[in-house]
Amino acid sequence: MRVRAVLTESPAHAPAWLAYGDALVALERYPEACEAYARAGECDPARGTVEEATAALAAGDRQRAEQIYREVLAVDGAQIGALCGLALLALQADRPADAKRLLDHAQRQSPHVPVVWRTRAQVLIALGQLEEASAAGRYLVTIEPESAQSWITLAAAAARALRQEEALLAYERAATLRPDEVRLQTSLGHVHKALGHRAKSEAAYHAALALKQDDAEAWWSLADLKNYRFTEAERGTLARLLASPSPGDGEAQLAFAYGKALEQSGEMAAAFRSYARGNARRRRDAPFDIEGFEARCERIRATFDA
Repeated sequence: MRVRAVLTESPAHAPAWLAYGDALVALERYPEACEAYARAGECDPARGTVEEATAALAAGDRQRAEQIYREVLAVDGAQIGALCGLALLALQADRPADAKRLLDHAQRQSPHVPVVWRTRAQVLIALGQLEEASAAGRYLVTIEPESAQSWITLAAAAARALRQEEALLAYERAATLRPDEVRLQTSLGHVHKALGHRAKSEAAYHAALALKQDDAEAWWSLADLKNYRFTEAERGTLARLLASPSPGDGEAQLAFAYGKALEQSGEMAAAFRSYARGNARRRRDAPFDIEGFEARCERIRATFDA
């Protein structure tokens, strides 16, 4: 390959590593392709800056993240990490079409690089193009079968397309690659629940709590099984978690789960106090927009007949 000659002369040439990775994908030499893409990232002079922006995005500082991504693109308009970062920002701002345009530009630089396909799958889900999103997920796990994130991408797309068995297999594969990730256990619980596997669903939520006792989503998911009965020890744990000085972002879910546990034990007044606490926290975090809801209903009535 001519690109190998370039890399022999310039082993830190990031675009050449991307091109080499793409060529290896075309030859179905996927492990070598993943190594080439990793080398491209290591050699990219903007790597540290893009990582700073990505950290800001993960921390919820969207304004700072966007500023950094745009600064990177002002120097190199083809920088794939910054294009994907801006696409995620557009997706969070409910502009999936803008996100897709950014990814189209990224794929003109490297048609096979996995990070673009992972982001594209999320955008396709937002656009409701679920078959295309699932195809993107399957493509990802073909290229990098040892990447848990790629299996998670496939699982998310399959679940949205109501192919729960495919989602289950993908989440199980991801969990073998990341056995200590709590979110994967709760995701497995959700899929088992959708498939009617009650015992397995319950076991997955318990596995999540074994990894992280204060995982609010897992506690609420047990309560949301409707007829799950909390033990006395579990009620005590929920009470202790809620009594902590800072129960965190999961306070509402913990309070709802504790309310359910109290209700089951006949402590109705205490149960309603816990439900009220959960509702107050939920109202603070995600206030209900009655005007927006009514406007949406009007749009539905205007668009669809009986």
